[in-house]
Amino acid sequence: MKFYFWLQYQRFLRKLHAWGIHPFVGIALMVLTFGALSIFLFYKTTYAIWIYSALLVSIWFTNNEKIRNEQLKLMFNQRIYNKIRLIENALIGIPFIIFMIIKQEFLASMLLLPIFILMSIFTVGSSTSFVIPTPFKRFPYEFIVGFRKNFWMILIALFLLFKSISVHNFNLGIFSFAIIYLFGMSCYLQPEREVFVWMFSRNPKAFLQHKLKTAMMCISMLTIAFAFILMLFFFENVFIILGALLIGYIFLAAVVLGKYAAFPNEMNVPQGILFSMSITFPPMILVTIYLFYTKSIKKLHNYLT
Repeated sequence: MKFYFWLQYQRFLRKLHAWGIHPFVGIALMVLTFGALSIFLFYKTTYAIWIYSALLVSIWFTNNEKIRNEQLKLMFNQRIYNKIRLIENALIGIPFIIFMIIKQEFLASMLLLPIFILMSIFTVGSSTSFVIPTPFKRFPYEFIVGFRKNFWMILIALFLLFKSISVHNFNLGIFSFAIIYLFGMSCYLQPEREVFVWMFSRNPKAFLQHKLKTAMMCISMLTIAFAFILMLFFFENVFIILGALLIGYIFLAAVVLGKYAAFPNEMNVPQGILFSMSITFPPMILVTIYLFYTKSIKKLHNYLT
């Protein structure tokens, strides 16, 4: 068991080295980012504890995936396997629980305890052929896989949307918009295998146009419905809603281009910093898109002609 956790730690350090980050700096940045995002969430909405708890449960849910745990069972006996599951879920939950205690959300942290125990004992999945149906079956894999992994984000967005209507809080509705776009961006964080790019009979420009078109069509299936509902109840803010739609499309396009600017690797730290700067100063997103696009064309020339 000690070797297993030592191996996971070494994999984490190697990934930081591959990104060109010193381990101490990387860990410090992760802690600061987690704290800053947690503070921002609780500052921004009174429903932060629901979002926060749902996020923790979703991470436990992902860590509880059946195929991964079956592999662990092949390597360890049942006693060690149970210990690994408990320790992993505890390590995931500790930062969240500490922040909840700081915010004096004692009841929520206590209610998460039975969920933690259940997630550590039982494995998600079964031997049946049932899969979560998605509205994206006519499109390539990104949104299909993303939906089945992160459908909880859409549920949170729906909850916030209808909560914004019930309490007549327009800002909460716009925040639900942001979650939908974050879901769309999460679908493009992992690069596909090189063969899945090579098999396209398109040149790099046509390939990127196809990917961008697909991303916009898929995200529109969600965002247009959200926008329509918001317009029904907050028609006086129709231009803000349309502006949010446009900004979301632009940032999603940047993530799609960023994926192929780093292909076949994952997006690196310099790209992440550039994207973060664009969020802080939105006009910079146009520069980011241009840089990602030119880099993507160069990268894809190795696979497409």
